[in-house]
Amino acid sequence: EALGHLAFDYKDKGEPEKGIAALREAIPAQPDRIDPYLHLAGLYEAMERYDDGLKVLLDIEKRFPADASIQFRMGILYDKMGNKEASIERLKKTLALTPDDAQALNYLGYTYAELGINLEEAEKYLTKAVNLKPDEGFILDSLGWVYYKMKRYDDAIKQLERAQELVSDDATVMEHLADAYSARHDWRKALKLYRQIMKIEPEKKDVAEKIKKIKAETGDK
Repeated sequence: EALGHLAFDYKDKGEPEKGIAALREAIPAQPDRIDPYLHLAGLYEAMERYDDGLKVLLDIEKRFPADASIQFRMGILYDKMGNKEASIERLKKTLALTPDDAQALNYLGYTYAELGINLEEAEKYLTKAVNLKPDEGFILDSLGWVYYKMKRYDDAIKQLERAQELVSDDATVMEHLADAYSARHDWRKALKLYRQIMKIEPEKKDVAEKIKKIKAETGDK
């Protein structure tokens, strides 16, 4: 852990190559430990060098075939690289190894929600994740978003309101809830949240467009 913190400290200081060198030096000294590899892959990910991070994990996958953390990190890297199919495959491998991994359940469920596919399967994953971590706002948000995609707007609002209570300043959570309010034609609540989002992220053109549509719908000038 200390080595991982040191490596990321170098990145924060603008010297990421020193962090990479420190981790690469540690790996031969501790060849049977997974942590240095995961830290190295994580550092590459933070630097947006996704191919390099993926190569580190692919190189050690055969040595640690039963390690779920390797599969999960690969799932995230593939997702960031835009390869959703490979990401889903790795997330499913993660869950085959650790079925009660709430973060993997959440990631896979949310991926399906964003793609608008396998929504009933996504609901099962996310319901299980919520049961495992009932006070995790981002997981509640994911479940609410699946309900939104299923057009179950009352269920969506219930989950998303709770998510927003727990994660009150996250623009994505706020937008999901505002979209659910909008789907129910609760224009006042939707507009209030969209305006809050614009204060946090004024460059969000899609939210500005949603505000315009509500104003047109309600005759609000």
